[in-house]
Amino acid sequence: MLELDHKFIAAHHQPAVLIDVMLAISGAENPDRECHQLLAGTGLFLGDIVQGEAEISPRQFNKLLANSQRLYPHDDLSFLLGKRLLPGPFPLYSNLIRQSRNLRQLLTNLARYYRVFSPLLYPHIEESQRHCYIRWSPAFAAPNDCQFMVEMMQTALATLTQQLSERAYPWSFHFRHSAPPYMEQYWTNLNSEDIQFSSCADMMVIAKEFLDQDFPVYSETSYQIALHAINKSETPAADANNAQPFLTQLQRYIQAQLTQQLTLESAAEYFQCSASTFKRKLSKHKTSFQQQLDAIRHQQATKLIAEQGWNNQQVAEYLNFSDSKNFRRAFKRWGGITPAGVRLRQLKT
Repeated sequence: MLELDHKFIAAHHQPAVLIDVMLAISGAENPDRECHQLLAGTGLFLGDIVQGEAEISPRQFNKLLANSQRLYPHDDLSFLLGKRLLPGPFPLYSNLIRQSRNLRQLLTNLARYYRVFSPLLYPHIEESQRHCYIRWSPAFAAPNDCQFMVEMMQTALATLTQQLSERAYPWSFHFRHSAPPYMEQYWTNLNSEDIQFSSCADMMVIAKEFLDQDFPVYSETSYQIALHAINKSETPAADANNAQPFLTQLQRYIQAQLTQQLTLESAAEYFQCSASTFKRKLSKHKTSFQQQLDAIRHQQATKLIAEQGWNNQQVAEYLNFSDSKNFRRAFKRWGGITPAGVRLRQLKT
C-alpha cells in the first residue's frame, strides 16, 4: 500500500517532464539556477534525474509542483503543463499509449500504468448505459488541494485524444471547485464549452460510442511489440496491480460497501490496523473518513439521480438514510446543490 511519504515515482518520468516544460515556458536565461529553484526543498538534484534511477515520494512531487506555481504564478500554468504532459518521453510506456487502438484501450493503459502517467491522481474508469466517466481521484491528498493537478490532467488527456484521433472529442468536463475568474483558459485549452463547476467529482465524461472507434493511425503489431517490451522489462514501473495508494484503496472499499452501515472502526479493521492508526493515516493525507465517505456518497447519489432517474426516496434507502428529507439536506451539504438542482441541470444538457 502506497502512502504520501513512500518513494515510488520515477524522477525521470513525469517530474522530469514538468521541469523541462517549466524551463521552456518561463524562458529561463539561467536554466541551472531556475532548475535549482524548482528543486528547492524536494531533496532531489538534477544529477539524480539524469541518472534515471532516483525515485521520489508524492510529498516531494507536491513540493515540486508548489515551487512551479510560485515561480510561474499565472492562471494558465496547469493548462500549459497538461498540453505537453502526454504521451511523455517514457520509451516503453509512451510508445504503448501512442499505439492505442481506440479510447477504451488508451484509458485501460492509462489506469494500469497510472504511476507513470498520473502518479498523484488515480483515473477511475466507469461506464453507465450511455456514458464513460473518467473520475480523477487524489491518491495522496484531500480533493480540495488538487485543483492544479486536475486541470493539468484533464488538459493532458483531452490533448492526447485529439492528437490520436486527429479531432477534438466531445468531452464534458466537470470540476469540484467553483468557477474561477479565468474561464477563458478553460474554454481555450480544453477546446470545449461543456464545462461544469461545483460538481460532485473531478471527471471527464464522453458518450460510450466513442470508446471503440479506432484511431486513424493504429497498428496491432506495433501495439503488441510495445506491450511485450513492457512485460519483459526487469522493472515494470507502475503496474496498478502491484500496489495502490492508500486513499484509492479506501475509496474502493467504501464504494464496495456503500449500501452497508460504514464506520471508521470497520474501515480500520479492513485495513488491519487500529482506529487510532487509521485516523493518523487519514490525517497525514489531509482528509478524514467522513470526508471520504461523503465524497463517494455524493458521487453515487448524483449518478443515480442523473443517469438512472432515481427519486430522493430511492437514493435515501440505497444510502441508508432514515428518510428522504435527511438525504436531501445531506446532499446539499455535500455539493451546495439540491437533488432537484441536479435534475434541472440534467434537463438543460
